[in-house]
Amino acid sequence: MCKNYKTPFGEMDIVLRQGETLVFAEVKTRTRTDYGMPSQAVDKQKRERYRRGASYFLKRKGIALDSVSIRFDVVEVFLIEPPKSITVGVENVREKPKKKGEITVRHIENAFI
Repeated sequence: MCKNYKTPFGEMDIVLRQGETLVFAEVKTRTRTDYGMPSQAVDKQKRERYRRGASYFLKRKGIALDSVSIRFDVVEVFLIEPPKSITVGVENVREKPKKKGEITVRHIENAFI
């Protein structure tokens, strides 16, 4: 449906429809995990901003809450020595990249409610 959707509560990285479910996804990219996994950066405040942003999105688009299911996902992107720009597809998912220049992705469905 859209990416980088701006709301008064912050930007929603990805909004898409999967069947009867509206998915609001936060994308977190890291080159290192010294301070935890990327999904751990989606703290209580970020989750609350996403909830409010989702409500705003539904109102602006005229979508009744009882007409769709809502899901909040997190997409973790791991890079070693990141390139200048990337296009990422979800395949060959591993916990962490194994070699220089490798990109891996972990999709976490229903990461928060």
